[in-house]
Amino acid sequence: TMAMDRCLRFCFINSIFIVYITAASKFVLTYAHLKVSSPLSSVIEVDVGSSAFLPCKVSGEPKPVVSWLKNGHLLYFNTSQDHPVKNQSGLAFYSVLSMDTGNYTCLETYLYDLKEINLQLHVKTPPGKLRNVSVHPSTVVATVRWHVEEDGGYPITNFTLIYRPLKANPSESWHTPQPVHVSPTIRQFFVYQLKPGTDYVFKIWATNKLGPGKAVTVHAATCKPVDPPE
Repeated sequence: TMAMDRCLRFCFINSIFIVYITAASKFVLTYAHLKVSSPLSSVIEVDVGSSAFLPCKVSGEPKPVVSWLKNGHLLYFNTSQDHPVKNQSGLAFYSVLSMDTGNYTCLETYLYDLKEINLQLHVKTPPGKLRNVSVHPSTVVATVRWHVEEDGGYPITNFTLIYRPLKANPSESWHTPQPVHVSPTIRQFFVYQLKPGTDYVFKIWATNKLGPGKAVTVHAATCKPVDPPE
């Protein structure tokens, strides 16, 4: 039998072998053939800022060595201030961040066995920035267009568009076209009663049940009126 006191064990996840290195009078390498199953991931969905828990119940004697991976990369836990927190039952998030979204793997390493539990954490957030936002002005009317790529995990409830002259006084209020809340099915909006030959700044953002997303800012200038021919 192999002397196991003072044994250092290294698990090579991407290999079909486990290598055991003993600190005896000489190093002995023992190879155990592994078959690692990859069951379908369980999906856990939570709102940003809420708590979440990824379960990984450990059993057996002696207790296995538990490691966690996120998107295939090993997670390290050093202090009580770590986020997330590793405990005997799983991985605890006390206030999830959008960056916590990912594929998590709990690895239970036994003497001659390896168990794998796959969990997918999806953090829902306010909508992401709108894409391809453009403003196409004429003399007194501007057409604003946009695309949606990230709804944050919840349906968009409305868009908000505001604008004002670029050289406006900082204390001047932003103008809001009617309706104030643009329908979530619309991807184009017309802004009327602009001043000819004026530089404007437009801001637009999407909102879902978790709140407003980040605004996109676009500058555009209306055309100067054409003088009538003499």
